[in-house]
Amino acid sequence: MGFLERLFGYIKIQPNTNKTHPVSSQERPKNENAVRILECGKYIKSLQAADRYIARSEYENEIKKYEPDIELFSALKKSGMFEDFCKRNAVLPKKVEKIMESYANIATLVDEHNDRFVADSLISEKEYLDNILKQVDPDILLDEDQRKVVLTDEDYCLVIAGAGERVIIVIPHGSAVNTRTSAA
Repeated sequence: MGFLERLFGYIKIQPNTNKTHPVSSQERPKNENAVRILECGKYIKSLQAADRYIARSEYENEIKKYEPDIELFSALKKSGMFEDFCKRNAVLPKKVEKIMESYANIATLVDEHNDRFVADSLISEKEYLDNILKQVDPDILLDEDQRKVVLTDEDYCLVIAGAGERVIIVIPHGSAVNTRTSAA
């Protein structure tokens, strides 16, 4: 099958496949690249709707799978064939452009999502964060930066604290514990 035939041709999707598609059969175009770009959009929406902190490693490998499709649609735009391709495959050009923009800005979108998640969690988990160390020392209260460390679930989280009245000990998985140091 030639490149243009593959690009503009219709691919028969077998109805007996065990794999479920994130794009419903009614809105699924015939071209595999059009299907995949819509799957990419669904994946990005699922990340934005997640009620948890999203680590970079969670989405980086998955989102890279859609790179060839993004490149194809970028080439179609540059060549002037984008609108025709979308029309032939019953895909809204604005929807594809929005997916391409979200793909290009995925790190920013996830960072914004994580910032909102942490801000919301600082409020919703206030009681937990106020009492997290009560059993160790009832006088210890986490400050806002320490609370953010507890809520952040990034793959690599380094917390550095200078010595003062209290020293922060970093425990794996992003938890922070305050301990008193004796003045000598």
